Amino acid sequence: MGVIDLFFKKPDTKKLNNEEYDTEFSDADAYTYAMEQEQPPEPYVPPLNPGNIPPHNPYSANGINIEVTPARITLFYNGILAKDGAKEVIAVVGHGENSRWEDVKEYPMWYAGNQTFVLYLPPDKAKSINIAFKDSAGNWDNNSGRNYTFNSPIG
Repeated sequence: MGVIDLFFKKPDTKKLNNEEYDTEFSDADAYTYAMEQEQPPEPYVPPLNPGNIPPHNPYSANGINIEVTPARITLFYNGILAKDGAKEVIAVVGHGENSRWEDVKEYPMWYAGNQTFVLYLPPDKAKSINIAFKDSAGNWDNNSGRNYTFNSPIG
């Protein structure tokens, strides 16, 4: 490589979402770029309609539905926060007794259309699952302080 090549050589490029970027970007930069792009969730969740929401449970009237398989727990939320126009809903999930949550984590939910948000959780055979929801404005849906509790959803 000559001196002229050093000044005029186009940097090596990589492709991300069919767009090129310089290889001088770190993997962290590429990841940040990818996360900023609008992408469907993996696996893709088609827009929902009332006909394909899972079977009823005690919280169905509140817009909380859960579908349990050995591979994962799928949580569907179209409760009051979604109906009031929330753009983001976060599921606050804990395990154990409803009065004493353990392993509490917050998970952003995917918007799937029709005022419905979806979240995939790993299966947990040993513990009950407790859930409350909040939006980006700080409003909560926690079943009037009683939370949404499912006893050992996987048997």
